[in-house]
Amino acid sequence: MKDSSLRFALFGLGKFGKNYARLIPEISGASLPVIVATSSDDPNLAFQNPDIDAVIIATPPTTHFALAKTALENGKHVLMEKPMVLKISEARELVKLVKKTGLTFMVGSQYLFNESILRVKGKLAGKIDLMKSEHRQSPPREDFDVLWDAAPHPLSIHNFLFSSTRIKSASGRGQKNSAGLLESVEAVVEFDRGPKLEIITSWPGEQKVRKISWSGENLEIELDETEKKPVGAEPLRNQLECFIDCVRNKKEPFNNVSHGLLITDWLQKISSSLSSTKSGSRASS
Repeated sequence: MKDSSLRFALFGLGKFGKNYARLIPEISGASLPVIVATSSDDPNLAFQNPDIDAVIIATPPTTHFALAKTALENGKHVLMEKPMVLKISEARELVKLVKKTGLTFMVGSQYLFNESILRVKGKLAGKIDLMKSEHRQSPPREDFDVLWDAAPHPLSIHNFLFSSTRIKSASGRGQKNSAGLLESVEAVVEFDRGPKLEIITSWPGEQKVRKISWSGENLEIELDETEKKPVGAEPLRNQLECFIDCVRNKKEPFNNVSHGLLITDWLQKISSSLSSTKSGSRASS
């Protein structure tokens, strides 16, 4: 950076892109001189611009790998929304590129910057038997399924809270929509460390559900996002400020590219463990 200000280029102005565009001007020492809002906009406004220090990628996941690869090859730090990529081979290539370039790379995982999660971490003493994540009613995607849409959050949280590194077993079932994409999933995952994780997620739903809970010996904790009881600063702002600090001070974020590789590997393993049916069908495949 030529001065203390970190200059961003933002790819995408969807749900999260709009929030990044709102937050960056509010943060001291950060600016947003370039926005690549649509696929018809010229990406070289960011990649080949020497005044751009970092890019935020908030586009559909099918575009993530190519954008991140080009950004790294052009010397830009990268903050990219989840899921990092949709193929384990792409995740491994990004790991190699980040190691080669020495640039800061963060996978967006705003729950890790939610102060409620940090408070939970301090309360998880004793034996925890179960972590449960329920995520119902959200807009369906056309480029990837509901597991890859919602499950990165509880998987990242499990890794953060319990230092889990390996899936021991996974099983469950899912239902596919008319486009052949999983629209609902129920899965149970056991790890080398920490409690088993139950994932319940679906695009359809009678009402919006966003719950994460932990249970064990004399312990029952539940976080319900729909209750709208904010604790501390906005998680996305916390994440942005952490990313800026990591770039400036050459720190390694927890949710780095290796974390992204781990979550990609876990999503792939869980996906391959599921039995599935099509909507309206009784036969499993």
